Amino acid sequence: MSITVLSPGTQTTVQDLGRYGNAVWGLAHSGAMDRRAATIANILVDNAENAALLEFSTVGPSIRFDQNTVFSFTGARPQATLDGKPVEGYKAIRARKGQVLSLGFCAQGVYGYLAFAGGLDVPLVMGSASTHVPCHIGGYKGRALEEGDRIELKAEVGDIPNLYGHFMKRDNYYNFGTPGVTYIRVVPGPHEHLFNKRGVEAFYNKVFVATGKADRMSYYLNGQVVSTVGETSDVMSDGVAFGSILIPSRGRPIVAMADRHTTSGVTKIGTVASIDLPLLVQRKANDLIRFQPISVYEAQDLLREQRSFFDALRRDMRKPYLGEENTRGPAQRIAELMPEAPTPKKGKSKMLASMYRNTDWKRATQGDLFRH
Repeated sequence: MSITVLSPGTQTTVQDLGRYGNAVWGLAHSGAMDRRAATIANILVDNAENAALLEFSTVGPSIRFDQNTVFSFTGARPQATLDGKPVEGYKAIRARKGQVLSLGFCAQGVYGYLAFAGGLDVPLVMGSASTHVPCHIGGYKGRALEEGDRIELKAEVGDIPNLYGHFMKRDNYYNFGTPGVTYIRVVPGPHEHLFNKRGVEAFYNKVFVATGKADRMSYYLNGQVVSTVGETSDVMSDGVAFGSILIPSRGRPIVAMADRHTTSGVTKIGTVASIDLPLLVQRKANDLIRFQPISVYEAQDLLREQRSFFDALRRDMRKPYLGEENTRGPAQRIAELMPEAPTPKKGKSKMLASMYRNTDWKRATQGDLFRH
C-alpha cells in the first residue's frame, strides 16, 4: 500500500501542521507553509486536519499509485493530469492502482499540497511527521523526496462516502490572477517603539516587492527603508514566530517562515496575522505587498472565523450530494463492466431495444438509468 515517486518536482516534502513545543531547544515547528491549503486538502479526503501529506513548491511531483486511493490537491495551481487527462484541484478524486498523477508547473501560487485518504505512513519525530530539512529529521528520511522513493499509505481507501460531494468552490482568497497590491494584516510589536515615525509610516504606507529570495526559512522584501530611532537594528535576542517581520540594518523587511531560527537579535516591527500567512507565502517574485495594522483581538477573531469555515466545509461534504457527477459515477462503473451495449431479453419491444442501443452509457445521467 504505497505511492512511488517518478519525478520529485521542486522541494517536495512530507508535512503536517507542525512540530510544536520544541522552540526552547532551538527547533522551529516546521509544518506546512500554507496551513489553510493543507487543512483543506485533508478535509477533502476525509482525513484529520493534521494528517501527513505532501508539500511541493513551484513544480509538483509525478507519482504512481501502487494501490487504489482517493487524493486531492490544493494551494498553488499546477498543470495536473491523471493518466494524461486533466484533473482539477480542490476536490476528492478517485485513483486506481497503476495510474500516474503528474503535477507540473504552478502557473499561480508557490506552495501546493497533495493529500491521500488515510494519510501518509511515516514515523513521527517529536510528535510530528513534518520534514525539517536543515536538521534532517521527520517526514521521509528527513529530506526532500527523490526519484524512486516509495511512501506507504496508512490504509487502502479506494473510495469515500459521498465522494462527489467532497469539493470546494474556488474562492478568491489568494487573489490569484488579480493585478495590484496584496494587503497583509500585521499585529504590531514587539519592537515597534524602536522605529521612528518615518520608519513606521514607510512600513504601513509604502508598497514592498516580493523578491526571488524566498524559501521555507524566510521571505525577503524590497522597498522603502524602514528606519529605527537609533539607526541600529540590534536588540537583545528574543523569540521569533512564524510570521515575525524582522528589520535588519539595511531597513528592508525579512519575514520568518516555518523553518526559521527560533531566536534573533534583530528588531521586529510586527508579526503577520496567522490568517494572512498563506497569502504571503503564495506571493511570487515581483508581486506587490502592503502591510496593514490590526489588533491582536482582531487577529484572534479572524482565526475563529477560519475555524468556523473549516467546520462548515467538513459538514457540507458529509451532506448527500445529488449532482450530475454523482449520478454519472454509477453509470461509468456499469460501462466498465459492460463494454458492449446491453441486449434486452426476448419479448422486449423494438422501441426498448432501440433505447438500449442508442444510450451512451459513459455519459448516462440519473434520468437515463431510471428510464431503463
